[in-house]
Amino acid sequence: GRRVVISFFVPGVPIPKGSTRAFYNKVLGRAIITAANSKTRPWEQAIRAEAKIAGCAPTLEPVEVLATFYLPRPKGHFGKAGTLRPSAPLAHDKKPDIDKLLRALLDGLTGEAFVDDAQVVAAGVTKQYANSRPGVSVRIIAAPAVGSAPSKASLPGSRSSGGDA
Repeated sequence: GRRVVISFFVPGVPIPKGSTRAFYNKVLGRAIITAANSKTRPWEQAIRAEAKIAGCAPTLEPVEVLATFYLPRPKGHFGKAGTLRPSAPLAHDKKPDIDKLLRALLDGLTGEAFVDDAQVVAAGVTKQYANSRPGVSVRIIAAPAVGSAPSKASLPGSRSSGGDA
């Protein structure tokens, strides 16, 4: 059958999901956990808003997520006329780390595109310099029901010639 695909673009400078920090609050008698980057929450809210506009609804099924992050180029990549210098690199091999960008994206999609980000069974992620506007292009694909119930011959303890049954 056909796999459901939802595609959308979230404009804005992508913000990575940083580490969390814990502080002990004597008045409350417990630790308070805060995000290291205060800009993460608004970025995740922008992701949720665009996902909702695109028609996302929280599924319980496994999904694949494809994402391309478009990050702004530093001013030094441009010449006096505002054109891209020939020496400007093509690849974005600087911070933010790709895994932290993906964490923020998945946290933003949780509750909007899927119930729990553990449902993401595959992810394809790239980051590059933006040619026009920064943001992230997202595709969410219903994952195929891979395989089926194991045959009796492939179950542990059964007599089989080995290999994939």
